Amino acid sequence: MKRRPILIVLALLLALIGTGAVYFYVHSADSRAVNGLKATTVLVATKQIPAGTPWSAVAAGGYASTESVPASAAPASALSSISANVASSSVATFSIEPGQILVREAFGEKPSAVGVLTIPSPLQALTISVPANADVAGYVQNGSQVAVYSINQLQKSTINDQLGGTPYISKILLPRVSVLAVSAAAPSSVNGSSASSAGTVLVTLALTQQQAERVVLAQKLGDLYLALLTDASASSEDSGILGAGVVSSATLLFTR
Repeated sequence: MKRRPILIVLALLLALIGTGAVYFYVHSADSRAVNGLKATTVLVATKQIPAGTPWSAVAAGGYASTESVPASAAPASALSSISANVASSSVATFSIEPGQILVREAFGEKPSAVGVLTIPSPLQALTISVPANADVAGYVQNGSQVAVYSINQLQKSTINDQLGGTPYISKILLPRVSVLAVSAAAPSSVNGSSASSAGTVLVTLALTQQQAERVVLAQKLGDLYLALLTDASASSEDSGILGAGVVSSATLLFTR
C-alpha cells in the first residue's frame, strides 16, 4: 500500500515529461516551418531588360517591381529594391527575361566598343546572312529584339519513305536576342515596305558562345529567318514542326 502513492507520483512525472517533450517537438517543428516559409522582398523583371540597358534606366523605366517570395527561393545576391546599391552607370550584362529575379551579378561595366559597334559584355557579335524577305521586310533594325528560326532539310526519314517527298523541319533556334546592326535601311512607312525582296541582308546579333555555335551550324545546314518581337511577344523553345509533302498528289503532312 505504501508503494501506491510513489507509483502514482512517478506516473504523473512521466506524463508531465511526455507532455513537455511533445510540446517542445511541436513548437520546434512550427519554428522550422515558419523559417522555411519566411518571405523576403526581391526585385523581379516586369518586362525584358535587353543586354546593355543601364541600371539607371531599369530604376526609372518600369523594368522591374518588388515581390515577396519564400526566403529559400531567393538567390543570395538578389536585389531587394530599385534603390539597391548598384552603380547607375552599370548595365545589364545579358538579356533578362520577364519574371526573372534581378541579381547583383547581372549588372556590370559598360559594354566594350569595337569601332562603332558596341558589344554588351560578355556577349559576342555574330553576323548572319538572311534573305531580304526573312528580316521582317526590313523592319528589323539596330536595337530590335528578334527570334531566330531555322529551316533544315532532312535527308533520310520514315516520312520520306512513306510519302516520297523531301521532309523539312522548322524550329525556333533562339527565342529572343538583341540586334546590334543591320546592313539595310529601315522602311519609311508601314504602307508597303521599302525593302527590296531580292538579295540578302546582313544582321549582326549579340549572342552567348553557345547561341553563336547553334547559329553558325544552323546557317551552314539550312536557312535562317527572323521574327520581330515586342516586350509582350511570346517566344519560347519547342520541338519544332516537321513537314513533308508531295505536290503532285497534294499530300501534305505536319507533325511535331
